[in-house]
Amino acid sequence: MSTSTSAGVSHPPNFTAALGEQLVAAHGRLRRRRRRRQTGLALSVVALLAMFAAASLSVFDSTPAAADAITVERRLDGSVLITINRTGALPAELQAELQRQHVNSTTTGCATGPSRVGTIMSVAYEGGAPPTDLLDRAGRHLVIPAGFTGVIQLTVGQAAASGERYVQPTDAFDDDEPLERVDNRNDATAAFAAATKQGLQVTVLGADSLPLDRVPTGGMLLTATMLSSSEIQLRVV
Repeated sequence: MSTSTSAGVSHPPNFTAALGEQLVAAHGRLRRRRRRRQTGLALSVVALLAMFAAASLSVFDSTPAAADAITVERRLDGSVLITINRTGALPAELQAELQRQHVNSTTTGCATGPSRVGTIMSVAYEGGAPPTDLLDRAGRHLVIPAGFTGVIQLTVGQAAASGERYVQPTDAFDDDEPLERVDNRNDATAAFAAATKQGLQVTVLGADSLPLDRVPTGGMLLTATMLSSSEIQLRVV
């Protein structure tokens, strides 16, 4: 019977074979542990990237307007703040929200240009204590005072039909209006040129509101008003 030696010590063959098997098994366990650690690390990295992506979306995809066209906030003083988040909110949407808040109201629409669609054009009321701070200038925030028991009458801008005259004219320099990209609001010649280039029907009025056949040389523009989607009125001096 042969024997093997290690460091001067003799071992029987079955001991040497068993030792080799143990070394092979230990090496396999080590490799499996390494693979599990690498897999776990990879999964952790993937999870972190997913969390970062979700956080990025929550930070940069700020879409209150996508969630609700109209939102309501009950304030500490008992008043109700109604905010129109989405341009183009319909009168019926605002009326429905007011009804949900138990506010007596009537809401009607009036034809206007793109810059005023979905904004509150006017507010009137009947009965109850007179509201204060009822509407902001932009027409997107409406405050119902605490304890108000009257009836609120609202007019909300809605898109005019093609060729329809605006009930509520708009400023031609506002967003989404024809002259929004004209830099100098006082340059009558530049406004006239931009309007005619877009095929608009242009009416020019002097300071006395009498029509002029042309823009005076060096004339200063006072107002540029959209009367419909195809008509503009320029008032110059």
